[in-house]
Amino acid sequence: MIVPSFVMACELFAAKYRTFAGTIIEVFWAVAVCVYPLLAFLVQNWVHLQLIISLLGLLTVPLYWCVFWTLV
Repeated sequence: MIVPSFVMACELFAAKYRTFAGTIIEVFWAVAVCVYPLLAFLVQNWVHLQLIISLLGLLTVPLYWCVFWTLV
């Protein structure tokens, strides 16, 4: 999932903003990888954990549009 996100960031933004956009995508991914084990420890029911992870993933959709329209 990280490779398509990085490619999408590189194709959505102008050439001078591609490094910044790719870096931001990687930082959010790294933070999520660190937070998910903690979340799994706190929420021990796997059904609730899947629901939380899915809902958090939906928050990234508006993020792409906000960043895109800010940088364009």
